[in-house]
Amino acid sequence: MNLSNRPLELFIQRKLEWLKKVVPDFLGVPISHDTIDRLLRYCRFEDMQGFLLAFSNEIIRGFIYSNPGQLVYVAADGQAISSAIGEGNDEHAKVYHVTLYSKQFRLSIAQSKVRDKENEQKALRDALMTVDCTNLLISGDAMHTQVETTLLILERGGHFFFALKGNQSGLLDAVQIAYGSKRFRGKRAQEETELVSGRETNRRVHVLPASKLDLSKLKRSDEWAKILANGTVVKAVREWRYANAAGKAKDASVHEDIAYFITSLPYDNKNIAKLCLQYSRDHWGIETCLHWC
Repeated sequence: MNLSNRPLELFIQRKLEWLKKVVPDFLGVPISHDTIDRLLRYCRFEDMQGFLLAFSNEIIRGFIYSNPGQLVYVAADGQAISSAIGEGNDEHAKVYHVTLYSKQFRLSIAQSKVRDKENEQKALRDALMTVDCTNLLISGDAMHTQVETTLLILERGGHFFFALKGNQSGLLDAVQIAYGSKRFRGKRAQEETELVSGRETNRRVHVLPASKLDLSKLKRSDEWAKILANGTVVKAVREWRYANAAGKAKDASVHEDIAYFITSLPYDNKNIAKLCLQYSRDHWGIETCLHWC
């Protein structure tokens, strides 16, 4: 007996009554280990993966069809798969994938395999080419804040919500200058303070129209101007302190970090600040609900 298939056999035995209802002429006889082995031996992982991804996309398409105008948030990120064996059965080789993941549905809708993190940008674009991006909002970290990636998402009918860091120095500089100017008031949203694991956290965002940015110093400035013509820039501020200071090295001070984002979501949306506050947090769902599980 192949012990690795024992859990599958037990699962099937527990579902016999359900199987009788959904499988025509199912006899209800427990399936043997040999039968399970034969099924798995002739099942190619690539075929099963393709079926599951297509099925996931149909679920999301069905939701979008039933809820016109509503966006589905999808996070893009790469991760080495824990305990996976690479090519040539090298136990030290990593299997690295870029995944498009919907926390709302807890479904992966696309994956693209890469050798390592250095190839993640192209892998994301490859994954995007396999899905219908209409009414999807794709989030990603700063490495994906590229002309090619944002244009691809827009051309395929989606929206993007990407972070800005030092590797986009020109674009980040333009955003920080805009926030430093008193000419642009923008819109604010604030989330009520939450207390989790002894830490009290307050989050707020301040959004500005991307059309106010001075993009003249950027490489490919014309393309960025086109991409951000109706979009929004976001400043997300997180402040926290330890409610139980004695339990945290008696640190009662207030800590702060600031993150910047750009998005193609239109600034004239009346709920833009509230939406950006939500989306500035939602990206980490791919970590907590997929990579760390």
